[in-house]
Order: sequence, then C-alpha cells, then structure tokens
Amino acid sequence: MIMKRIFASLTILSVFFFFTPLHANAATIAFDAYASGGVIATPTLTKTYSLTTSGSNRYLVVTVMNNGGGDIVTGITYAGTAMTRAIAKPWPVNDANYTYLYYLFAPASGANDIVVTVSANPTQFSTNAASYTGAAQSGTPDTGFLSENASGDRYVSVTVSTANSWLVLGAHVSADAGPTDVVLNGVKRHTGVVDTNPNFFDSNAAVGSGAQTIGLNWSATDRHIMVALAFAPAADTGGSFQLWLLSLW
Repeated sequence: MIMKRIFASLTILSVFFFFTPLHANAATIAFDAYASGGVIATPTLTKTYSLTTSGSNRYLVVTVMNNGGGDIVTGITYAGTAMTRAIAKPWPVNDANYTYLYYLFAPASGANDIVVTVSANPTQFSTNAASYTGAAQSGTPDTGFLSENASGDRYVSVTVSTANSWLVLGAHVSADAGPTDVVLNGVKRHTGVVDTNPNFFDSNAAVGSGAQTIGLNWSATDRHIMVALAFAPAADTGGSFQLWLLSLW
C-alpha cells in the first residue's frame, strides 16, 4: 500500500502551450478602382473629383500633369487627408511642365473626393487616380523617372525593394506622340489601367525585387516625362496555438 501511494505521488501531468511562430507571407496586390479628373483647360486653382474605394489594405495613387507654371502642385487630399508626394519631375527642355505621383496608405473606404490644389494657374493640367488592395500600410515607395526627347520603346527603371510589388507609371507627352503600348520588363502589353489622356498605367501584375522597368512605346519623337513608383504588398502574418499533454511517471 505504501509503495502504491509513493508511485501515485510521482505521477506528474504536464501541460505545454506552444505558439507557432508568425509567418511573413506576402499578400496579393489587386486593382480596386480608377477615376479620372480629366483635362482642366480653364483657369482654376483646385480640381475636385470622386473615387470609390473598397477592400482591405488599401493604397491610393494620384497622378497630376501640368502644362505651364512649373512645380505648382501644393497638395492633394483624399477625404480630407493629405497625400504624400512620391516624385515630381519636369519635361525635358521645358521645365514649366511637371508630372507628379502622390500616394496614401489606408485611404477612407467608399466614395470620397480627391482635391488637387495648385499655387498658380497653368495653361492646363490633368489628374487621375487608382486604388489598390493588399498593399503594405507603411514604408516609402521606390521611384524612378525618365525625361527625354525620343521615340520608340522607352523605359523607366525602378529598383524594387520588395518582391511581389506593383508598378505605377505616370506619363506626360506631347499630343502627337501618344503611347501605343505599355512595356513591362521588355515585354509589350496593355495593362489593367490605361488612360491615354491623361496617361496613367500600372503593371497589372506583381514584379520581383531588384531592377524592374516599365515604359511605353511612343508613336513619334517628342518630349516626354515618365515617373514611376513601386509599392509593396502587405505582410500576411499568422500563427496558431498547439496544446501538448505529457505524463511523466
């Protein structure tokens, strides 16, 4: 009897909780919505137009191209929230004409106004916007530009920091040298967002890390400026609890 009690007292039931480490798998970026503010040919210091966004991990990009006035865009808001300027570059030869890319993390969902404000009246300016889902909600986009007087296939090179990013391209050209094809990493293709006036394009697919190119095939030799940015996918983190029971005798 004494031996049985000693043996029973040595029986230990141990419970262990384990948490599987988080996995940093990239989410998938997808196109959400597009809107164009069109070409504004009458003098005005603001342009307002609407874009409806939806989905999770949203990311908004707005392009602006102005003829005349120089670097005159003072700000862009969406639903009253200020956007961040990613890049702004002038045309070759004529530095009075600029092309811009602005971005915003987690833009408000639903229908909201984009408001572009300029400090002086250009001859005309144009603007458009696109939203995406599955994007990272922090960080600085990778950017690149090309400004020259040429024709044929012309590329903007962007050194992409994160694999599975998407590329967005804003292009400003003379009316008689409009683009005929989008060229992504040397392959001609049309994309999910193509608006010829103003000119706005995206890669319509994920790209790898490192040097990537996106560009256009110009139908005639003329001055043009292309600006591009790459934005990263959201990290899809997850983990699970595991319960282990162990009896030690």
